[in-house]
Amino acid sequence: MSKAFVLDLGERALGAFLGAAVGVLGLDVTNVLNLAVWQQAATAGASAAAVLVLGLLSKPVGDKQTASVQKKQ
Repeated sequence: MSKAFVLDLGERALGAFLGAAVGVLGLDVTNVLNLAVWQQAATAGASAAAVLVLGLLSKPVGDKQTASVQKKQ
């Protein structure tokens, strides 16, 4: 794996984790959800894990330098 691919995949996973964490925290603050902190972290971690798996599965399909399924044109 190239450095560019690893950096791209890491950026995507971190973004997914932070986005899910903010979303779960927002739902918890508004009492839509009532989760413990570890459950909130696990939910955000599951989102990041899904992005990591998708990124790794995209390597043979998409652009080899990114974690995208789409090919550069």
